[in-house]
Amino acid sequence: MSAHRVRFLLVVSLLIPSVLWLGSSVQAQTANEAFDSVWSSTDQVVANGAASYSWFWGPEVRGQRFEPYEDSPGGQREVRYYDKSRMEINHPDGDPSNIYYVTNGLLTVELVTGELKRGDAGNAVEPRMPSYQHVAGDPVNNPGTPTYSAFAAYATTDGMTNRDADRTGQSATAFMSGDGLVSAGDSHGVTLSHYEGITGHNIASVFWDWFNSPASGFRPDVGVDWVYAAGLPISEPYWVDATVGGAVKPVLVQLFERRVLTYTESNNDPYRIEWGNIGQHYLSMQACGTDSGTGCVDESERVDLALPSFSNPTNITNPLFPGSIQHSVLLLGIVDDEVFRTEVTLLPEPRIIEWNGQQTATLVSQYVAYSDGRIHEVALDFYAQADDGSVWYFGEDVFNYEDGVVADTDGTWLAGREGPPAMIMPANPQVGDVYRPENAPGIVFEETTVIAINETVDGPQGPVEGAIVVRELHMDGATEDKIFAPGYGEFYTGAGGDEEALALAVPTDALADDVPTELDILFTGAIDIFDSADSASWDDASASFGEMLDAWEMYQQGPVPPRLDAQMSDALDAVSESVDVEDSAEARQAALDTAQATLDIQLRYRPTTEIDLARMGLWARQILVDAYEGEAGSVTGDVTTLVWILDRVAHSLDGDALDSIAMHLDELQAAVEAEDIDAAADAAEQLLDVVTGLSEVAAD
Repeated sequence: MSAHRVRFLLVVSLLIPSVLWLGSSVQAQTANEAFDSVWSSTDQVVANGAASYSWFWGPEVRGQRFEPYEDSPGGQREVRYYDKSRMEINHPDGDPSNIYYVTNGLLTVELVTGELKRGDAGNAVEPRMPSYQHVAGDPVNNPGTPTYSAFAAYATTDGMTNRDADRTGQSATAFMSGDGLVSAGDSHGVTLSHYEGITGHNIASVFWDWFNSPASGFRPDVGVDWVYAAGLPISEPYWVDATVGGAVKPVLVQLFERRVLTYTESNNDPYRIEWGNIGQHYLSMQACGTDSGTGCVDESERVDLALPSFSNPTNITNPLFPGSIQHSVLLLGIVDDEVFRTEVTLLPEPRIIEWNGQQTATLVSQYVAYSDGRIHEVALDFYAQADDGSVWYFGEDVFNYEDGVVADTDGTWLAGREGPPAMIMPANPQVGDVYRPENAPGIVFEETTVIAINETVDGPQGPVEGAIVVRELHMDGATEDKIFAPGYGEFYTGAGGDEEALALAVPTDALADDVPTELDILFTGAIDIFDSADSASWDDASASFGEMLDAWEMYQQGPVPPRLDAQMSDALDAVSESVDVEDSAEARQAALDTAQATLDIQLRYRPTTEIDLARMGLWARQILVDAYEGEAGSVTGDVTTLVWILDRVAHSLDGDALDSIAMHLDELQAAVEAEDIDAAADAAEQLLDVVTGLSEVAAD
């Protein structure tokens, strides 16, 4: 029989893994002895420091368990995980002395395709997300190394697709970037030495020589050859810029059916050629993503494991996460003992995200959080609805601010880059459902469990039926409860004394009426007090406040969203106190807070873009207040806030108006960079004139 024929039969046998019956303790002990024996045959000498090669399996057991397999007795097989691979006992009633009594799994194929083999039949697979872990190097902060999913476009997992020509003798120059793009690069003296016709791929010379070296650790005399250990190649060898131990270095990577091989020229022997940590990667793909690795529920309770399809992804109509319906959402609360405000706005342009060889259009939602009145965090969130009605989170660009400057981007992740898309809301959540809205361990992680459904909650306009309560487990092990309500989405979050609650959402809470006169009086009165306090015209300020108070009492005779009612009442109390004591700085700030509270209520009557344009006017005035106080950091934050709000309204402005606003924002940013507060105040005055004019036109 030819060598190729032997290999072909071996590959077929390994493509049809079998299962250990969950039987007696004698069988379990036999399994342990068999696993130990295989490990000892290659790795005992490594552990003793007497080997001329690195670990075949790894120094210690990473996990041993029974996994589902429908064709085996009891529907389970016993497996053991090491860093470098997984051992499997496919036929527990077979001959333990046979080299194939213990095999190692086709982990590479499963990680690349996301298809977990669950039975003998070719279609007996459980479709899941492919792995977004890096094939080599550090698990995080490793942008130059592609993920297993990136190899889907180049790997041959069915014997037919992505085959390569026989290029024996040619240089190994293929380079793959971290995002999976292939180009020609330096071969570093490596050539292609062997072509495997069954899978259609060339094996790099450094690997082929190693496979056939007596010093490599293979035991062909007992059947432990390179095919037994690695399987056949399913990709070409590719150079990558891998980050290893924090340092970037060229590493040659090649995927085989069962394992990954790496060659690092700068390493000392015996570590130039190493098996990748594919067993570790496989476990991590299924493991709990908390820092401690504990706290998650059993995987069988998750409802987010099936691969979603997206035919009309930007039409997000899930009532508990109505992303394409809600144009603007306002949440108010207390976080870290500070007043916390969040504005969430649906941006007009979708973002196309590439993942798993496909492109998905996602809605972009701008999240802006303010702590104690200052910009704290901005996130651009990407969402899409699957064909079954579930909503999936495709990542976020996060900007965390200190004194108006980006302090870090912790929490940033993108589907197809750091992890898979993550379910953020099931189509029809039921008590006990578990899903992971963020699942890129080491970067972001959340596991959500539905703990109540069909709840009634108090909304901006009265009771809202059909809400659900979920409990989120975070990466640090902390938990918090959230409420999601139909027509609103995220409704309430609370833990450890912190809370964020929905105050208003449009169009859900929008009214068809014109803006009531009382709200016009409140806004113009707040601006009048702002100007009067600047000129110390306290009689005028008192008169304006009296009119505002009467208007508010009149407006309160009708229904007012409770949280907006409380916010306005607090703001008016602050105006009253500051005007009474004739404190100019406090009065101007309180007037701006009152004007903002008024705009929040006016959001029920006016288009979102009009409200945001008016908010720009308030932030221009805020610059005047902060510049007068000499608060450079606050001025920087004010300018940053203006830039983000412009993103919300830019699509509604004509070219001249947009150019004018952009010019003045450029002047503001230049003044901030130059630390020239006076110049910033002058530019803010000019911006205020432009925005006020545009707001007046829009309101007519």
